[in-house]
Amino acid sequence: MLRRVGLALEPWWSRLLVLVIVGDVLAGFALRFRTTSKLWLDEALSVNIARHGLTGIVDLLRHDGAPPLYYFLLHFWMKAGGTSDIAVRSLSGVCGVAAVVVMYIVAREAWDVQRARIVAAIGSVLPFTVYYSTETRMYSLVVVEVAIMALFLVRLQKNPASRGALVGLSLTSAALLYTQYWSIYLLASLAAVAFFQWLRHSSRRRELRRQVFAYCVGGLLWLPWLPIFNSQRLHTGTPWARHPQPFQFIIWPVGMWVNQSVQHVSSSLHFAVLSLAMVIVMTLGVFAVVGRNEQGILLRIRPEGEISFYAMVGAIAIFLGMLACDISDSAYAPRYSSIVAVLFVFVIARGVATFGTPQRIFLALAILSVLLLWTDKWGVGVQRTQAGVAAHAIAAAGDASGSLIAVCPDQVGPSLSRYVTGNPEYVMYPRLDSNPRIVNWYDYPAALASTTPQKAAAAVARRVKPHQTLYIAWATGYTLKSTCESFAHDLQKITQRKATTLVIQNMVGYYQSMTLVRLPG
Repeated sequence: MLRRVGLALEPWWSRLLVLVIVGDVLAGFALRFRTTSKLWLDEALSVNIARHGLTGIVDLLRHDGAPPLYYFLLHFWMKAGGTSDIAVRSLSGVCGVAAVVVMYIVAREAWDVQRARIVAAIGSVLPFTVYYSTETRMYSLVVVEVAIMALFLVRLQKNPASRGALVGLSLTSAALLYTQYWSIYLLASLAAVAFFQWLRHSSRRRELRRQVFAYCVGGLLWLPWLPIFNSQRLHTGTPWARHPQPFQFIIWPVGMWVNQSVQHVSSSLHFAVLSLAMVIVMTLGVFAVVGRNEQGILLRIRPEGEISFYAMVGAIAIFLGMLACDISDSAYAPRYSSIVAVLFVFVIARGVATFGTPQRIFLALAILSVLLLWTDKWGVGVQRTQAGVAAHAIAAAGDASGSLIAVCPDQVGPSLSRYVTGNPEYVMYPRLDSNPRIVNWYDYPAALASTTPQKAAAAVARRVKPHQTLYIAWATGYTLKSTCESFAHDLQKITQRKATTLVIQNMVGYYQSMTLVRLPG
């Protein structure tokens, strides 16, 4: 009797499942163009670099440490659409929508329509892909590039003789290298897994040889940029943080479902439930056999087929990246895992599909979607920088024009100067230069070592005029610890002006926080 009722209701469960999928896609697409936050450091800096011509972008990137493709695209995007916050972020939003479409096509060709729809749903609402679709950085572009690469890989597997797939794989490999340097680890992982499969599967050796050939061609196309990359490697790096700890290799997937807009992850029931759900589905995605038997979901200790490929490539790529960070004493940030975001979406989608029947898939996807959308919706209102608050406080004081704003460290400058109105002068710690829009990362540790808070404060005090209002915008962190706090204290002491604190640094509520002090002339 229950079996008959279940069979009678099965079409309704299928329709409800489609409804959840459509809701996820529509909500995810809308959220990719919705945020109330101002542009933080990296976003404002990206805009300021992309304002220049192509040659100027390359020159600036020599002192920045990033590859050029995203900045070239943003340059032309701003020419067409302007430089407002919405305009500059919409490029990433469009890339985010395109990534979901391409992931759906890949899953449909590699699996079937049912699982392709689940891939589209998960890809649409995953907090990682949603957040970076609202940020003026290259990570959403990386996701769509990896999705396109996956499409060419699937087509090359189906037809090893396909020249179009071979050319496409070569070009997307090069595009990734010109977009984010962590793509080196993804391509190395793909080549290593292809070699491993070449040893095990003699029937696929032609296809696998062509894969590795495509990666090599992509590397050759990247050679013109290699001298600049080598200079960046030696002189820029990531002086704003230290190398990752070993435990981060285990917990890196958490960045896929944690909103990136805050400095600290607050413990909450929602976070605990979402993390538990994601770990369960991720485990099923790697180890479960798709298709449910009478007793339950069948787990297999050793993953096989395409999921073995996804898991192995993703794990090796992240491991290589973190190993390189440890060797070179470079930082790891969760955004770097954009190179494996597509693989993660496929693993989660497969985990949902292992529930088997439309009823169970509907319930699993509905619960997961609610938890993910909760994080997405919460992230809309989270502020990434206090620059807007500081700029509003300066505007309310009414003396921005002609004032001098001392900024420590200079990493606060790009976002603050974007929103401060009037025509103030700037002086940036540690180099004491006057351009707040660009951060010069070239030999940054040496620049920090060349001065002290006391020396810098004395130099700024000599520069400020008696009648001129002095503002100090400073922040702790950035590997400087209490340096900027000492700089602000020394500057107040030397100038002997009465200080008024307009903004207090809020490190929990803002990804980029800052304190603002006013010293009237």
